[in-house]
Amino acid sequence: MINTETEQQGFTITELLIAVAVASIASILIMSAFVFMYGGLIKEQVRAQMVLESQAYLRKMVEDIRVANQVLSTNTLPDTYGPVGGWVTSDPANILVITQPATDNNIDFIYDTSTGYPFQNEIIYFSSGTTINRRVLANAAATGNKAITTCPSGTPSCQADTIMTDKLKNMLFVFYDIDDVVTIVPEDARSVSLTVNLSKKVYGEDIDISNTTRVTLRNEN
Repeated sequence: MINTETEQQGFTITELLIAVAVASIASILIMSAFVFMYGGLIKEQVRAQMVLESQAYLRKMVEDIRVANQVLSTNTLPDTYGPVGGWVTSDPANILVITQPATDNNIDFIYDTSTGYPFQNEIIYFSSGTTINRRVLANAAATGNKAITTCPSGTPSCQADTIMTDKLKNMLFVFYDIDDVVTIVPEDARSVSLTVNLSKKVYGEDIDISNTTRVTLRNEN
């Protein structure tokens, strides 16, 4: 006699649901760990990039200040696109105005025969939101001046201001006089301490870095 009954083996619905739930939890844990590690890696990469960016930004400012004649309270050369009343050196407003000797294409000073001193161009560092911009005001009286006046980006027939960083949180500067004493008068400055604070949000976290340097004016009159 043939037995037509067969034994059926397999998972019950309950077992399948439990297996699916366990697999889902395991997948979520693995994915969370991956995202956490990946996010940490990205944050460290961004931090490293910001350190390099702040160093490059400060290096350019140091180069400008090192060859400057003077820090100014306000610009003396006209700026069509500047604020009403002119630029005013101000720590809270992140504005710094300096002079720089006008040179020709051979890097020779262009002298004002009436004073015996080189003509001066002016460099303005100023913030706009999270950006720090570098504007050049070329002295039109200096014949052969290699400097070119810059303007806001998009201005027709005018070279655009240089954007030094787009991650600015704050810029701080402290002036020291000839006796190495802190002064609030920009024109008395013989050295400047510069601090730049950058910030960028990555994966919901603010990545902040700070970099400080100090530079001496070498061409002061």
